[in-house]
Amino acid sequence: MSSLLASLLLCIAFFLPSGAHADRCEAEDGPMWCQNTETGAVALRQCGLPISDGPTPTATDALFILKAAVGVASCAACVCDVNSSGAISATDALTTLIVAVGGTAILDCPACEASTTTTLAPTTTLATTTTTSTTSTTTTILPPTTTTTSTTTTTLRPTTTTSTTTTTLPPTTTTSTTTTTTTTTSTSTTTTLAPTTTTSTTSTSTSTTTTSSTSTTTTTLISSATKWQKFQLDFVGPFADETDNNPNPFLYYRMDVTFTRPSLSQIMVAGFFAGDGSGGAAGNVWRVLLNPDEAGTWSYSVSFHEGSNAAVNPGTGTTRLPDGVTGNFVVAERDIAAPGFKKWGLLEYQESGPTLARYYLKFRDGPYFIKGGANGPEDFLGYAGFDNTPAPATDGTAKGILFDYGAHVIDWNAGDPTWTTTNPDSVGDDGKGIIGALNYLASHNVNTIFFVVNTIGGDTQETYPWVGPIVNRGGDQASGYTTNDNTHYDLSKLEQWEIVFDHAQEKGIYLHVTLNEGEGTNKRELDDGVLGTERKLFYRELIARFAHHNAMQWNACIEYDGKFDPPSGATGEQLQFAPATIREFADYLNAADPYDHPTTVHNTGRRPEESFDAFVGDTQFGITSFQDFAEIGGIGSGGTDAARTPGLLVETMRETTATNGRPLPISLDELRSTVEDGLPEHLTGATHEDQRRAITWPTFLSGGNYENHLHLAEDPPGTGWDHDTQVFDLFQQSFEWMWYARRFVEQLPFWEMQPNDDRITNDSDAEVFEKPGEYYAVYLPNSGDPTIDLADSPGTFMVRWIDPLTGLVVGSDTSVSGGALRTLARPAAIADEAAFYLWRDDVAPPGS
Repeated sequence: MSSLLASLLLCIAFFLPSGAHADRCEAEDGPMWCQNTETGAVALRQCGLPISDGPTPTATDALFILKAAVGVASCAACVCDVNSSGAISATDALTTLIVAVGGTAILDCPACEASTTTTLAPTTTLATTTTTSTTSTTTTILPPTTTTTSTTTTTLRPTTTTSTTTTTLPPTTTTSTTTTTTTTTSTSTTTTLAPTTTTSTTSTSTSTTTTSSTSTTTTTLISSATKWQKFQLDFVGPFADETDNNPNPFLYYRMDVTFTRPSLSQIMVAGFFAGDGSGGAAGNVWRVLLNPDEAGTWSYSVSFHEGSNAAVNPGTGTTRLPDGVTGNFVVAERDIAAPGFKKWGLLEYQESGPTLARYYLKFRDGPYFIKGGANGPEDFLGYAGFDNTPAPATDGTAKGILFDYGAHVIDWNAGDPTWTTTNPDSVGDDGKGIIGALNYLASHNVNTIFFVVNTIGGDTQETYPWVGPIVNRGGDQASGYTTNDNTHYDLSKLEQWEIVFDHAQEKGIYLHVTLNEGEGTNKRELDDGVLGTERKLFYRELIARFAHHNAMQWNACIEYDGKFDPPSGATGEQLQFAPATIREFADYLNAADPYDHPTTVHNTGRRPEESFDAFVGDTQFGITSFQDFAEIGGIGSGGTDAARTPGLLVETMRETTATNGRPLPISLDELRSTVEDGLPEHLTGATHEDQRRAITWPTFLSGGNYENHLHLAEDPPGTGWDHDTQVFDLFQQSFEWMWYARRFVEQLPFWEMQPNDDRITNDSDAEVFEKPGEYYAVYLPNSGDPTIDLADSPGTFMVRWIDPLTGLVVGSDTSVSGGALRTLARPAAIADEAAFYLWRDDVAPPGS
């Protein structure tokens, strides 16, 4: 890279009108830093380019040098004395003009003098609009690039209803046209250092690795950020397009930002290429997203490297701006009125503490958490309202449909986010369907959504984060994963995903992010099934863009231990990931994730305890994700597992993980649920009622977590898979029953409780969850009056009956004496299926 071109990619551009001001220019190791004494703007200048930036000077540069020669303007010799004569003269202007019009001339400025760090204090201006309930903060550090070809950039940000504070040093000047449509529900603060003058969106690329000179800029910012809410820093770096290959901006550059907390501990967060900063494909914005976990004054320092595959090879390459940029910002205490999970902070695995509490995830500044969610559709992101999201193949190689969530547009509310896609048939407001679907789920107390972010070569083939081109979505071994471009990311689509994820967090919906499907062609899509460049970049990009969310988990693979044929009509090989491979994936994920979100892996079919055996006690795993199609409480077609129930599976795995030194939250994520009969043979009979009696209540009353497997009936045959669910109303009854069961447990100090089904002596199907001597929660799937053993629990106890079908209290509280076996008379109104609380009369009642 020539010194002139290096300066082009590093510089900050600003316009200098004749006679308006002077410049103070200093340099470090050659390149020129000039400060505009009127505006305070700082720019990096090079020989012969006092005004513009580009491969060669322009006539405007020549005119400015002439003004400097006659004393109308001020310019440093190392910028305007292009023949090193010792003075700036008309000859310098003429030489520059010759180069500008394509003539032959040599620009040879004298060396610049060395300088020290430049510190800028920002000027603050405020612009306020309507404020909603949450705060997101953006600070932009902008030393941008200017080129000379004017284009129009259209970006895809959603429409906004938020309060915005802008601190600008000095204001941005833009001569290209940008169309922005935005909707969010957050308050944002934007701080810009040094103006942006954009006269082009032309990409400049290079594959060389010449070291670029750098200058460290220390910037002190007092910005408004809020604990546990996204804080965004934008920096100007190299200009690129998401499709560039020489270099590829996703692989060639690596930005990491080290943040120092008020407590002086540090966290390093990966940055990413953000195009124009609004979802547009081309630009010079490089972004980092922080989830601040302490109130007070923070500082940061940027590391930015370039070089071949630098993104996945830390410590390699050469430094360039914005490397070395530092600054400070202030984080306010958490907003206890913030919506959803934004008031409680990170949802975490408990690395220490009482064993019983470690069976549940806990918010750092909030309560313990029980998952009661939707395990489907697994292609939840296969949404027609996202950019670059194709319909599944119609040649028999794919299951499922492209969703529009049309039934849930009515659930979208004024002020909710939406956006407009680039799809040819877009009519605007493309986000309403999927945002409405999240609203619907939240309104029925569904607190988890399971989805896959890469379905290429899998069941549905429509979901992926890449620009592509993605060919042969059927996963053809001969051309699918060997030719697909998995290293260029679709910036507008990922911005739309982020809007959906952020809305889910505000609605109290936990993100179960799954990274692979079970089909061999999907497992092979990245690096032919190993941890290589593509997969490392995939993990890094997703973590950089989405790991700031409070409540989420990573799932390395669906059905990791299964060997599945390719989709019908496609060719390819089966692949069963070995436990060692999954462990390698998990190690990389956890090392890259600065927030230590729980990581898990999903098994295939029967005997999940055997599939997970290799990971028991492994510190890389923070929760389970079990599939089980065995006999469940009498549901199914029989087999060796006929005696095992979901409750027993939860209890067994709680004990197994604790025995191995790492008690885990046990989550059953793919059991049986449907809207009606007519399913494939291995799922037959899992009606809503079966799911309630045999899965939901036993799981929660055994101390587990549960995701309801949503699976439509096949009508006509060949349709109705768990990839086709987009009308969540069909599962409303199951959602309500799941909520009643989860709420039943949440009314108690469940993190101090344990299963003990033998407490009921006359019903072997009863489920009991207890804190002995204080609280007992009991579910009775059968009729009859229960006998409870209170021999070890003296004192007086209160009894409250609950109807599992309505979640309502039945009758009035009654009392019973402890110290012996006691038979409780159930109310006549719930003669069949029932639940009850029993608590000692000197402790807090359930729900208090």
